[in-house]
Order: sequence, then C-alpha cells, then structure tokens
Amino acid sequence: MIQEIIDEGRVEIYLQPIVNIKDKKIYAFEALTRAYDTNKEYISPVELFEEARKEHLSSKLDCYVRSLALKKFEDYYKDDNSLLLFLNFESSIIDDDSSDSFINTVKSSEIVPSNIVVEIKEDSVNNSKYLEK
Repeated sequence: MIQEIIDEGRVEIYLQPIVNIKDKKIYAFEALTRAYDTNKEYISPVELFEEARKEHLSSKLDCYVRSLALKKFEDYYKDDNSLLLFLNFESSIIDDDSSDSFINTVKSSEIVPSNIVVEIKEDSVNNSKYLEK
C-alpha cells in the first residue's frame, strides 16, 4: 500500500502558517502530510505511518514526505528567507542511516539548514549519534 501511495503521488503536503501574535506575521510553517487511497479517501497520518512501519517502509515514506515538504517550502523561502519550516520526524528512523538522505536533501535545496526546525515524535531514540547528526 505505501509503495503504491508513493509511486502514484497520493501524498500532499500542506504548510500550516505559524504566526507571531506580537507582530501578527507569519514566521514559520509546519509541514502537514495528507495521503489518499485509490478512491481518494483520506488516510490519517497516524494510519499512514503505522502502515509504513508494518510494511518496513517508514524510512522511505518519511524521506519522501520530507522531500515534498522542502520542495513546497522553497517558494515561500525564496520570498522571505527568514521563514522557518517545522518538520516532524519519526524517531524510529533516526536510528538508521536515513538521516543522511535528509541532510543531503537539505543541502541540495536552496534552504539554509538553520531555517529548518526538526520536531521529533515523543518516542525513544536508540541511536544518539544519528540524532546529533
């Protein structure tokens, strides 16, 4: 199921604005993942990532959605390079080498890494070496 969703491009990224209430301006966006089945029915992100875990495709799905989020954010960033992008990470994928692909994806984009805020889901991280990286 997950591979089909990726191959058929049935994932959309929405950027939810984060507003500074003091000056009433957008200072960041949070990337939200939305996916659909073959009948265009909504699949919740929780269900999507649980299925990816079952199919041993967590890293692949996570890398895919983060790449989509970076690409979507680039247009906003080009207009205002002070904007931040908040990305959620599945902590389980930090325990393997897939963090390297994210670092390489960021480096190949036009976004400065300091403009990316990583939110790690409240699970355990077993490999602190990859987390620091």
